[in-house]
Amino acid sequence: MLVMANMLFFTSITVLPLADASAIFFTSPVLIILLSVPLLGEAIDRNQIAGVLLGFIGVVIIMQPGKLIDGHPDFGTYCLPVLAALAYAVMQVLIRKLGIASKASAMAVYLQLTFMSVAAVFWLIAGDGRYVDQFQDPGMIFLLRAWEWPASDHLIFLGFLELLHCIIAYCGAQAYWLAQAADIAPFAYAALPLAIFWGWAVFGDLPDQWAIIGMCLIAGAGLSVYVRKNKSRQYLSLKNR
Repeated sequence: MLVMANMLFFTSITVLPLADASAIFFTSPVLIILLSVPLLGEAIDRNQIAGVLLGFIGVVIIMQPGKLIDGHPDFGTYCLPVLAALAYAVMQVLIRKLGIASKASAMAVYLQLTFMSVAAVFWLIAGDGRYVDQFQDPGMIFLLRAWEWPASDHLIFLGFLELLHCIIAYCGAQAYWLAQAADIAPFAYAALPLAIFWGWAVFGDLPDQWAIIGMCLIAGAGLSVYVRKNKSRQYLSLKNR
């Protein structure tokens, strides 16, 4: 699930502004809350379901159906971060489920080994770029283009990127092991303003007014679900006393 989430999200940011792709990806916290019901047995109420629906309304606003009709960009492009968010949500819920019997450090190692195994298979199948000429979509071209050995001045950045990824994998696994999925998920929204900033600083992309409204709805939905769930837990705790 994590491999799928990364591949889909990395592909999405080649064809969408970083802020838009990140905002849509941040439906993952509300998806985590939704998936925690059937997979973890956690309960959500009608207000939390309303928060989930509000998050998806935010996604629709960012996608701006009027633009989709004109084909700039197409519907499939916007599906990339949505599917990435779904894969990421499934992964985090499973980490919570497996964390009962597995250490966070062990799961982080498994994640890295899985990455390397899938990458090796992907290289054997499509690493020479044999399939790239069959597609015109920029996302597929990015995904299937021939592999190249990184330039020497890029290796230090790739090493730093992998170090960050290991830290994220360990901290994420530890967080979802220590607390309920619905409590951890909303903290992901701290990255949303950072995505907007770096999208502007590096690529010169700024979200339009509709994208900003959609982002606010997505973030507000996730945070409202967390607040309501936390208040409900406090009420039950006081009632049990």
